[in-house]
Amino acid sequence: MLEGVRHPVAAPERHRAARDHVARELLAIGLAVELAPFTFRGRTYHNVVGTLPGHDPRRPALLVGAHFDSTPHTPGADDNASGVAALIECARLLAPNEPESRVEFVGLDLEELQTLTGTYRVGSRALARQRRARGEGLQGALILEMVGYTDSTPGSQVVPPFLGIEVPRTGDFLAAVGDTRSRALLQGFLAGAKATVPDLPVSSRTARGCGGGCSPSPGCRTTRRSGTRVIPRSC
Repeated sequence: MLEGVRHPVAAPERHRAARDHVARELLAIGLAVELAPFTFRGRTYHNVVGTLPGHDPRRPALLVGAHFDSTPHTPGADDNASGVAALIECARLLAPNEPESRVEFVGLDLEELQTLTGTYRVGSRALARQRRARGEGLQGALILEMVGYTDSTPGSQVVPPFLGIEVPRTGDFLAAVGDTRSRALLQGFLAGAKATVPDLPVSSRTARGCGGGCSPSPGCRTTRRSGTRVIPRSC
């Protein structure tokens, strides 16, 4: 269940239950599911990796990811139970098909801030290190983050002035941000969104060094407060 606080210290039982929920849902869809362990501060945690085989095993995989942990003080409904729900639904829709390349649906753990000194994205960095050690690249990663909230009130979208970016001022859009190495992946995502849901407002941006750590090569993220995030990363 993705209900309530899902933090390893503040709510360890719900944190583990969230991990197991993601694994059960992906397994029920028919994916091969693995709990990929990593260590943080002497304890073992797991990313959940559900794999859909591709037609061409020689091609690098595409990763679709969303983190299932929350901060210690919030239930994390939008950040990021909404991303996990979208991840599972993407897997459900794609599972009856055979994609050209392997697709990995990954529930990421410990992505929220874990220390007062600013340690976060622990699970995605661990996954990247493991892939590098095995020599496994990715052709891209789409990270789903905060996709469940919308506000159609004019002026509802607020952006901190120091960011220096222009976005719609009504928070009813999907934001897609890629770094400079993931332009092709970002453009492919935008084309797919327009073809599939032409009425969905999408605001895109190419940023320098989105710094995710999830992919072993090029990466990217999105930002939005009232809006919704999708984060393409080219790998």
